[in-house]
Amino acid sequence: MSSTEPDFDAIIETQSAAAPRLALKAPREDYPDDPWTTKQNPGKPWPRWARPVLRQITKEGSIGAACKTLNITSGAVHRLKKLDPTFNAALQEALDVTLVLLEHELFDRAVNGWEEPVFGQLPDKTFLDDDGKLERDAQGRIVTIKAGSGQIGSIRKKSDYLLGVALKAAAPAKYRERYEERLPLGDMLKGLAAISGVSVEEIVQQSREMADPKKMRFLPKGDPPIDAEVVASEFTPEEIAAEVEALTKKLAALKATQAASSPPQPEVK
Repeated sequence: MSSTEPDFDAIIETQSAAAPRLALKAPREDYPDDPWTTKQNPGKPWPRWARPVLRQITKEGSIGAACKTLNITSGAVHRLKKLDPTFNAALQEALDVTLVLLEHELFDRAVNGWEEPVFGQLPDKTFLDDDGKLERDAQGRIVTIKAGSGQIGSIRKKSDYLLGVALKAAAPAKYRERYEERLPLGDMLKGLAAISGVSVEEIVQQSREMADPKKMRFLPKGDPPIDAEVVASEFTPEEIAAEVEALTKKLAALKATQAASSPPQPEVK
């Protein structure tokens, strides 16, 4: 910021301290160093409080906290967000900045930890006489005053939970607790039909005949038209492999039975 430009933050802070509602009367001038100046639509300028709120959000991490500091209702921010797409985009950018700050704070608390006070019995207070020696009473006992309890030190603590959160966010494929790859049943049926040469309708019908009625949560109730597109359940790769193996064996046996029971067809010359 050049020497000819006012200190925007100082103005807002001074106005807020002097009279809370004066914080709404932000200066009308545009500041070249203010990143939010170029975000608004030149033909439809924002209210005077809009840019101070955006800057405060990047410092405090939330819309509510920023509005409380500047004595502005959060409802005004949300209304402007709905009415002005340029302000909505700038607001999302400000919230993205706060996300970076929160991630940094999470990493710092997980790795470096924080100081937590330790309370206990404070040592008794003693006094020195004019000769620099401990003051004593008439019986020769050291004069002391009970100090009571208070903070006697601090201990650095770290959060294993936050460390786990940071690791899962940084490398989810390595540190996630559970991972299941799920595929739409309709896509699985189409793939199986392409491999086996059996139609999707035959596969679904055969699956219904093989399935345990108590476990048919993935099939439509009743007897609607067979349509793989409406079978919307999902399965893990292990479940799919087991179903495919069982179904393939069943279809092969069914084809063999049908071939054995069917009379040979005469050749057409």
